[in-house]
Amino acid sequence: MGLKKSRLSGDSMTPSKTNKLNEFFDGIKSKKKQRKLAAKRNISNSNAANEKKILDVLSEIDFSNSNLDPELLEHKTISTQNVGDLEQTRNEVMEKIISNTKNSGLKLKEFDTRLYEIALEYKNAISNGHKNAAFAARSALHIGVVQIRNQLADIRDEWRQNYLDDCTVYMGKWIQLIETCISLDASMDSYEKSTKQLETKLADLERRKSEYNDRIKNDDNLIKRLNMVRDKPVGETLTDPALRRLFDDLVDVKIRDTMIQFDLTMNKMQKRKQVQYAQQVETQRISVEDMPIPKDPYSFQKFKDTVDSMFREATKVENEYAEFLQLISDVEGRVNQMAHSQAAKMENQMVQDQISKMVEAVNSMSESELDKMPTRELREKLGLKVEEEQKEENRNENTETEDETEENLN
Repeated sequence: MGLKKSRLSGDSMTPSKTNKLNEFFDGIKSKKKQRKLAAKRNISNSNAANEKKILDVLSEIDFSNSNLDPELLEHKTISTQNVGDLEQTRNEVMEKIISNTKNSGLKLKEFDTRLYEIALEYKNAISNGHKNAAFAARSALHIGVVQIRNQLADIRDEWRQNYLDDCTVYMGKWIQLIETCISLDASMDSYEKSTKQLETKLADLERRKSEYNDRIKNDDNLIKRLNMVRDKPVGETLTDPALRRLFDDLVDVKIRDTMIQFDLTMNKMQKRKQVQYAQQVETQRISVEDMPIPKDPYSFQKFKDTVDSMFREATKVENEYAEFLQLISDVEGRVNQMAHSQAAKMENQMVQDQISKMVEAVNSMSESELDKMPTRELREKLGLKVEEEQKEENRNENTETEDETEENLN
């Protein structure tokens, strides 16, 4: 008996969490591309015009209509501040841009393009409630304007252009960090939403179980039939339509329960990885923020090499997290496959057993093992094929299908 429409639930027995990760991150990439295009379109060779464009973006930030936690918005490093740190830095950066009278004689288009993009990221992070991205953009803006742009005139003439070029590359590194933070923040938002949905499904399942039990208890005729066939094999009881419906509904409830246990396990894994990733990203942000910007271009090269090394490590961490999210996507795809394409040839109990094995594999690992385990090894524990094995298996299946088709034609 394959997976089917449940008389008890009223909907098809598909996995309780539809995989949206690929679509989700495609949206993030699209928005990132739009912001980069906006920066290139709005920034020109006029330094004064660029300052106005950057100020316009910063002035549009609405701290009173932010999705950030109010405690974060109101947090003050210095108690005498009129506003929270995030707004205080915005105000300070705007004041520094307006009050700067030094002229370096340099064309700042490339550098200002990055500052403009960071300003856009700051505005969107405040609006969208992306905590990590907001604090990363805040640090980047302050460093870019106060410690670099406003100080360029103090650099010796013969070093100034090369120094600006190095600083432009450096600000690009900050944008890389901000983009990493956006992915993390958006992923955490998605996790919180899916957790709330899962809580609703758990409550709904408990209600359905209660209705199922009440249905049996309150139906005297059904209880008599159950007592009559109590000691008979299940197969012999299913000729009775009422018992058949009862059995079908029981199987559906068990499958639904297994699916929700699967979702709980996947959420647990994702939460652990997100906490670990967030700690690493925050450490990276603070480390780069606390490094003083040198005014000597030769010292700046050493500084930039150190930053490059730190960001290489950050990229490695980001790739590992992306690989883990792909694993979550693949696991959910596997469950979908079991619930759909194989439904006609696989018994419900087999589907339930396979999903239960995946859940048991995760629950058998300690938190420290889960944190340290490479994604490839985790795939193997969950019974998932690595990409090369899956491609080979798909090729073999296609070959078998072609052979069967040829035999049928003959």
